[in-house]
Amino acid sequence: MKPKAAKKNEKADVLVCDACGYENEPQRIYCHNCAVKLDRSKLPSSGTQKEDSMTQYKKRQSRKRRQKSIGKLVLNLIRTPLLAACTASLILLFKAPADLPEMPSEDDLLDAPMIGVDLQGLVTSPVQRKVVYTEKQVNGFLSRSVRGNNKEDEMQVALVNTMAGFEPGLVRVLMTIKVYIVPITAQTTRKVSLEDGKLQSEVVGLQIGSLPIHPSINAVAGGIFGKLWEALSQEKKLLERMESVTFGEKQVEIVGGGPMQ
Repeated sequence: MKPKAAKKNEKADVLVCDACGYENEPQRIYCHNCAVKLDRSKLPSSGTQKEDSMTQYKKRQSRKRRQKSIGKLVLNLIRTPLLAACTASLILLFKAPADLPEMPSEDDLLDAPMIGVDLQGLVTSPVQRKVVYTEKQVNGFLSRSVRGNNKEDEMQVALVNTMAGFEPGLVRVLMTIKVYIVPITAQTTRKVSLEDGKLQSEVVGLQIGSLPIHPSINAVAGGIFGKLWEALSQEKKLLERMESVTFGEKQVEIVGGGPMQ
């Protein structure tokens, strides 16, 4: 049986028999197949082998450098716009909105109504009455209330100021908090209505600084405005005992009292 030809070794050359064409290992002197003496002069010299090995090594290193360069290029193509987007988001996050309502003056604060007291009076009124507050009056009340509740908590977060804006069926609440020494303004726009003795609130807009946040992320809105809702919890309970609460252009109309209250 004719022996199988030796597999070609990629790391060393082979000696091909001139008589039968069999590929022999380079260390053989006689052909493994026909026993004819091999012509070993066909083998490359050790210097040539070293030179070939060095050439292959340089090719491998060059290929690795090209692959590394391509990898860096792809990474830069991804990282550059991502870094730009993150930087732009941070700038917008700490930039106050351009359409902030006018801050109440000291006179506005002095003339601000005691809304909590007024609502309590509506609840106990024997006849149904209507009270209308302008946006300016509500903001005076909110600013004065916040001044007494702006102490820093364990997270070094203080409620600095809050204001509201009214449109038909919509309430826009803006709140400025200070995280350590950095002020951040957040605002939420909500559809608010009184139904079956409960204030229903649907978030339709959310913004931190000048950065819009998708309104479906209610957990974010709740976390940011939690301190404010807590400060206004008593007023919320009183509003839920009213007959109706209607938001119009820069004003809110509240109807309450009567035999049913």
